[in-house]
Amino acid sequence: MFFIAKRKHANQDVFYFSAKMPRGIPFLTELTTVVGIPGIKCAIKTPNPEMASLFFEAIETLLKG
Repeated sequence: MFFIAKRKHANQDVFYFSAKMPRGIPFLTELTTVVGIPGIKCAIKTPNPEMASLFFEAIETLLKG
C-alpha cells in the first residue's frame, strides 16, 4: 500500500492510498478521520468489486494491529 496524498477539509483529514492485490487488481483507498470523533471511514474504488469485502477485512486488521 502506497501513500498518495493527504487533504484537509474543515475538521476532517482525508488520506489517499494506492494498492494492488496479488492478481494485479488495483485499489484506491480513502481514509477519513474527523477531529473529536473516534473511528475512521474507509472507502475504496476498484474495477473488481467482489474483492472489496476481503480488502476491508485486511484494512481492519492493519488498523487494529
